[in-house]
Amino acid sequence: TLLKQALEDHRLQLTALRQVVEQMGLVTTLLNHIDRESSESETSAAHTPESNGSERLLPQISVTDSSVDPRLVEWLRTLRIDQRSIDKFLMEEYCLDDVLHYVNREDIRKLGLRGGVELRVWKAIVKWRKEHRPGVTPSHPVVDRNHNQL
Repeated sequence: TLLKQALEDHRLQLTALRQVVEQMGLVTTLLNHIDRESSESETSAAHTPESNGSERLLPQISVTDSSVDPRLVEWLRTLRIDQRSIDKFLMEEYCLDDVLHYVNREDIRKLGLRGGVELRVWKAIVKWRKEHRPGVTPSHPVVDRNHNQL
């Protein structure tokens, strides 16, 4: 009868819906696992010059590319910056002089770095600018338009 057919269709739909929900749970678990592994590899990459590139999601930049400033890469590595974050600087074709002399906090924020990495880079820039400004004494600090001490 028609009612039995409707009930059977409803059961089939519920079964399909349960399977979809179960699959979504598995996908979520898998994505969380991948995210954890990625975070762990980024953390370990911050302490080593190079990490295993087989799991990278970002496009890699050739070290022979003319836009790569090896001085910038080395400076970022001394700050223990992970390779993904370094790649973001290189994608924008920054050089070390640009970063140390002209980049502001908003420029760094636009790179989409993790908060701690962004702060570490900005603090290093501020420290470098403070140490390399002639005639600036600690009692008269220089500040930018955002009141960030230079």
